[in-house]
Amino acid sequence: MWSIFGGFRVVQVAIDLGMGSSAYDVTAHANTVGMADWLTKWTSLTRTEGKVAGLQVTPALHQANGTFRGKNRSVSMVFTHGDVTALQVSPTPRDDYGRDDVPAEKMRGTLDPASAVLTAARWIADKHACPDRVPVFDGRRRYDVVVQDHGTEFLPANDYNSFSGDAFRCDFTVQPIAGYEQRWADEEMRRRQFRTGRVWFAELLPGQPVVPVRVELDGEMASALIHLIDVQRAVAEQDHPAAPPPQ
Repeated sequence: MWSIFGGFRVVQVAIDLGMGSSAYDVTAHANTVGMADWLTKWTSLTRTEGKVAGLQVTPALHQANGTFRGKNRSVSMVFTHGDVTALQVSPTPRDDYGRDDVPAEKMRGTLDPASAVLTAARWIADKHACPDRVPVFDGRRRYDVVVQDHGTEFLPANDYNSFSGDAFRCDFTVQPIAGYEQRWADEEMRRRQFRTGRVWFAELLPGQPVVPVRVELDGEMASALIHLIDVQRAVAEQDHPAAPPPQ
């Protein structure tokens, strides 16, 4: 996937999704490109594991490692029965632009970002509607994503987006709760935040989960678009006959 900010390609993202009847794992690689890479040099590798029961997605582990402007950043969260029971963050909230700590009670019942997207996708596939509200904790910030569904729309392919077809649209608003930088209260920082947006989900491969195919983020300074450029289905081991045992 490509992220386009102010008309320029700034980030590329590759996502590997493994989804079974009772478990899931998501790995995402992201990095800046072009002028954005020269200015900020950001990389990120995240891994999420969890369990599935019907529409319920329950994370077990979420890890994120990356760099931003030459500095290492990492998050490691362990979940037990859906609650965060172990958390390691570097740099610490105080050393990260003076973020406020997220109280333990505000972490309860939350989802990491990847699990939150999977929850929305499963909800849409089953109920043909967006979830009303999703509580999210990414290891640093605690926020709620409030969602409204707008039904199915046709998305044509264009120079950026390879997908063409019907997709289910969800509009969302991010409501900050805790873990934000002290400078976030400044007017200039508020103007930089993406607080509202839209995401379109579609089934790309028969029998596979619906996935985001387009995301629009609204900001006062500029808007950002995230486009799908390619999708591939992993070849299962059973698709290849096993080699005969040596004689």
